[in-house]
Amino acid sequence: MLQRFNKFFDRISIVTLFLVMVLAAYFLATEPIAYQKAMALTSTPLPPTDWSEGQVLDARAVIGAIPYRGSERVYDVLPQVLYEKCILRGLGNCANKTRGLCFYLEQNGIPFERIDLIPLEGFLSGNGHTLVQTRFMLDGVSYVGVIDMLEGAIPTFRGAPMDSNQFRVAVPHSISLATLNPRVDDSSDYYGSFLEAVAFGAVDGRSVARYFRYLDAVHVSLGDARIERLFCSASAVVLGVFPMTHVTPADYARLRGSSPRVFLAAHVLTWAARVFLVAVVLGALCRVFRFILRQVGQSLPHRLPVAGGSGQVSSNRA
Repeated sequence: MLQRFNKFFDRISIVTLFLVMVLAAYFLATEPIAYQKAMALTSTPLPPTDWSEGQVLDARAVIGAIPYRGSERVYDVLPQVLYEKCILRGLGNCANKTRGLCFYLEQNGIPFERIDLIPLEGFLSGNGHTLVQTRFMLDGVSYVGVIDMLEGAIPTFRGAPMDSNQFRVAVPHSISLATLNPRVDDSSDYYGSFLEAVAFGAVDGRSVARYFRYLDAVHVSLGDARIERLFCSASAVVLGVFPMTHVTPADYARLRGSSPRVFLAAHVLTWAARVFLVAVVLGALCRVFRFILRQVGQSLPHRLPVAGGSGQVSSNRA
């Protein structure tokens, strides 16, 4: 019986491994980041954040001290390294700088959410803009609001900071930027008309913190930061620890409808990889059980043959 199960799991492993290799090659040959972008979207509601707990960010002190030095993408994986490069040294794009600040917030017990502005076209190639919502102090007043780390500024409406709900419904051209860093101006390409064609996504800060811990646990240097990033994000997706971006069901339908084949390929790849891992584990367990049963069978005393050769004791009649 165990041998039959073993063969079954071996066949499942071979089929799913073939699917994984073919679909992984497809994404590597087209747009590697598309796999992560497609699988990170969900139409489920965002878990609520308790903004009354934890510490408060001194927005002007922290953001005002960043030595902004461009917006080229940084490919490093480890959160600590991103914090050092993007917050302490001022490197990185919007996603890098936001992730660096998220690491700082998580380390200091400050609640946060990541905000993704997802363009309906080009998001699978990595286009879009990333913000962070957190609890911060500004000029002696405490707010829960959105911060734009790329611009070193706080988006405002009529001079007042906005939370994510206010930002979501604001008229795009009514949003201004209150700059917190003298090295950055108060203009941006990610407001105005850009906001007219984006989906609004939010990521639970607790899932980001869990992902940071995962990266610290599994990261292995492969000599190329881009390869390391692809491996870590893909493995996190398969294992269910990659942070999910929550969008409305309508926006999810629009985003998925823009590239249905890519979404289908991403989901098939994910589930094929998961089934492959399960089949490998179950196949290994079957082999272990077979080995144990064989060892137990060899250790038991063998029955000696009895007279008559039939296994039954014969009686001698006088």
